[in-house]
Amino acid sequence: MTIYIEYALFSNAVFDFILLRSLGAIMKISFSKTRLWLAVLSGALTAVAVPLFNLGVVLSVAVKLALSAAIVAIFARYGGKKRFAAALMLFWGLTFAMGGVLFGLYFMTGASFAVNADLSLSSDSALPLFAAGILCFAFLTKKLAAYICGRRMSASFVYDVTMTLGGKRYSVKGYLDSGNRLTSDGLPVIIATSGRMRNAVARQAAEDLLGGRARYAEYSTLAGGTRKMPVVECDDITVGGRRLNALVGAAGKTTAAFGCEVLLGAWMDTDGGEK
Repeated sequence: MTIYIEYALFSNAVFDFILLRSLGAIMKISFSKTRLWLAVLSGALTAVAVPLFNLGVVLSVAVKLALSAAIVAIFARYGGKKRFAAALMLFWGLTFAMGGVLFGLYFMTGASFAVNADLSLSSDSALPLFAAGILCFAFLTKKLAAYICGRRMSASFVYDVTMTLGGKRYSVKGYLDSGNRLTSDGLPVIIATSGRMRNAVARQAAEDLLGGRARYAEYSTLAGGTRKMPVVECDDITVGGRRLNALVGAAGKTTAAFGCEVLLGAWMDTDGGEK
């Protein structure tokens, strides 16, 4: 099997470009185009040059691991050793994952390939097959990045909420909406978004209205007008382990992210409403 140097440079440059962009997407790393292309060029030249020295399996792998650390260091600034170490470990993991995707495609299609002494793959297969492997890896990496970012977002903005309305206790998830600055009588207002929570608020609001205790929070609409939202008191409410003194309201079919049932407000970042 003959591998041409220009093909090796091209394929490794594509590898490193996809790997580094995936690394940046998953870890939310800011980088410049200059750093990206410098890292890509360094990676491609390294991948082509190392096999020429016939270093053997152990030494070749050790040298490649060390040079990959340099490539990751060139790619971006990380602001600390721990973050750099995490980026390097992820880069290694993505590298093995990409190799696994290509290995699987070559094996399933019967394409000619070889595993080199430094554990890299070589193949003289048609370019479309190579491109298919890259696209498969990019698709899987995109899904992984979306999942990880979603989990991070969830961990940052979603809280466990327990409250008692009308003698019934509810345990729900609350989404921190920094745009919710609604208050009534000096108390923050939590907005019910799910059907069961809106119904619970509506039942309590009806009882308050019949008992002459109706309360409302005024809010602005997108059309520029104002409306009144019925709000009710909770016998007990805890958000993220903090006991709060807050009201709960329901306004139309409002929705919240990540399957949450109530919208919290900007006051969660302060001591607002805390008992």
